[in-house]
Amino acid sequence: AGAQIIVSPNCEPSVIARAVDLGMTPFPGVATVSEAFTAINAGARHLKLFPANVLGVASMQAWHDVFPPPISILPVGGNYLTSDISTGLRTPLSEAEKIKIKHGCAMTSMIPKDETIRVPSLGGREDREVSRQILGRIVEPRMEEILNLAYNEVVKFGFEDLLAAGVVLTGGTSLLEGISELAEKIFDMPARKGIPIGVGGLNDIVNSPAHAIGVGLIIYGRNQNILRGTSTGMLGSITRTVKKMFSEFF
Repeated sequence: AGAQIIVSPNCEPSVIARAVDLGMTPFPGVATVSEAFTAINAGARHLKLFPANVLGVASMQAWHDVFPPPISILPVGGNYLTSDISTGLRTPLSEAEKIKIKHGCAMTSMIPKDETIRVPSLGGREDREVSRQILGRIVEPRMEEILNLAYNEVVKFGFEDLLAAGVVLTGGTSLLEGISELAEKIFDMPARKGIPIGVGGLNDIVNSPAHAIGVGLIIYGRNQNILRGTSTGMLGSITRTVKKMFSEFF
């Protein structure tokens, strides 16, 4: 109740049209140009590309060239941050990703001045002790850029007054320490991390913003099967496969 934004993992024209009729802002998930135009024709003015890392920047730019205004695509994400850390700390990308996850903080002011981290070096050189605040000075500007880009799009289309309920952050990068505080500062409204709900089994793994989209897709598929009265055998098989995948990796 009171929601002003509807985010969905798929493109469902009836949901988009209903949201628009109610004065809400729909963010449908799309994976093809056809789905994108279906969403646009239903009234959507913002699209959530999934999976963006598979589509790539070149694909998103090509999409942007054929979309009518006001449709926005922001080809930025956590992989940019990993690259920044790798370059700034002179460490391999694989190690930069680990450092981001374990020590990253979106607000340098939240990091104790005397705290240090161990950074693996390039070329087989010895590891180095580096102030964690140096890492913060790499992370914070990139996260400010990403969040400001998102906020500027909201303002450009006149939706800043519709976000009364605040901002919900999802995806792996939303796990960064201080990200909610930085989002609140930039959007000037409450911000929180979105966590999947209504999920049984493997809660310690999937109960995270990093898996919100994947869990949402599974729940949506289950609900669609129930509504259509179709067999849940295939969906059950998919769910078991996903659980097995999570258990193998984690």
